[in-house]
Amino acid sequence: MNTAPRWKKFNDDHWTVLEESVRYWMSENDHRYMIVSGTYGWLSLTTANADRRRMFMDESEQIPVPEVFWKLMYDIDRMDGIVFMGTNSPHEEEESKNSFLCENICKNRRGNNNMSPELFYAPDSIYCCDLSGFQLMYGELQPVKVVKYLREQIEARQKVEKTPVIITKSTNLLKEKKHTESLRIEDYLYSSEEKKHTKSPEEKKHTKSPEEKKHT
Repeated sequence: MNTAPRWKKFNDDHWTVLEESVRYWMSENDHRYMIVSGTYGWLSLTTANADRRRMFMDESEQIPVPEVFWKLMYDIDRMDGIVFMGTNSPHEEEESKNSFLCENICKNRRGNNNMSPELFYAPDSIYCCDLSGFQLMYGELQPVKVVKYLREQIEARQKVEKTPVIITKSTNLLKEKKHTESLRIEDYLYSSEEKKHTKSPEEKKHTKSPEEKKHT
């Protein structure tokens, strides 16, 4: 079962709004983005007896409820990104801010242009880290390593006067339900050799056929 349970309050009040804001942000500029989501931690809540109890989605306690959800918005062109994080709790008074170990760059609206203001000013707000700060505390993200590798290959081919093309839809950089290790550069690039045989409509208009060449 591939699932990460979210409390309805957290999902409706914060995470859904964040996802809508991210989509809007990407639609407002011509950069290419890769979106990667994940979780960490194990949520525990205070019981009526003032004890801390770890939360599970099921009665058999096989599916733990994550403490934190995070979403990376990676700018492929700038090779940098911002990570949004939120505490998966039904109670706004939970000590959510103590869950995060990197600097909040969205405090006072730094780093969150075009994002919904209510995300950052609510009592249990969304927290943001720059990519380097996040990876310093939580480890390097494999998808980011893959994209950096692709960029290195592009630059290497450009140096030998080849013009590879990387697909622009960032969501296609990660194949659905497949591990990032299975990504191959051939899935995203094609060499200039293929482009040489593909002419634009304007070029085709001015290209003479073999029959026409006989009469010239």
